[in-house]
Amino acid sequence: MGEIPEKSIFRQPGFAGALRPYFQLSETVRIGDLAAFHEVLQQHSETFRKDNNLTLIQRFVLLTHSLTLSLSLSRSLIFK
Repeated sequence: MGEIPEKSIFRQPGFAGALRPYFQLSETVRIGDLAAFHEVLQQHSETFRKDNNLTLIQRFVLLTHSLTLSLSLSRSLIFK
């Protein structure tokens, strides 16, 4: 739904190991570190592919880039 899950979701007994790649990905989103996001994406791409989530995550990256670009452009137009 576009929200970052609570950290407690990733710490549920029996799921912590399986959800670690998703936890790492969500932490990069939470702090806004796009370079770390790409690093985690590359590091765990096989896991995301196996879970059928790789395309969804890649679309999120495209959306994030589009929003960042849009905000940058609108700020530059406003402050000219």
